[in-house]
Amino acid sequence: FDGVAVREALIDQGLEFGDMQIYHYPDPSGATLFSVMNAMAPGTFDPYDASSHATRGLALFLQLPVPGQPVLVLENMITVAHRLAETLSADILDDQKQPLDSESIDRMRELVVS
Repeated sequence: FDGVAVREALIDQGLEFGDMQIYHYPDPSGATLFSVMNAMAPGTFDPYDASSHATRGLALFLQLPVPGQPVLVLENMITVAHRLAETLSADILDDQKQPLDSESIDRMRELVVS
């Protein structure tokens, strides 16, 4: 994916560059709900260098326990993933590197509430 397109897509979805040199999706108070890293080593971005955003993939993740309402945070992350995929003409894969489907989402819901 083109670096400029990736950077713009991330920013357009409300992600902010920050800790660990990756992007984070903040709640209204500024706390990170989920993050996005470059799927290519070293996994980071340089906000001033579009070439650092050129990648074969992005990895969206959240850290457990999830603050607030975990299922809503997960749903928001999935919505952002779909919007990024649409913008970048990409596929969404689950943690097993299979196409994201309702079973994958149900499995993730169980993880965030347990």
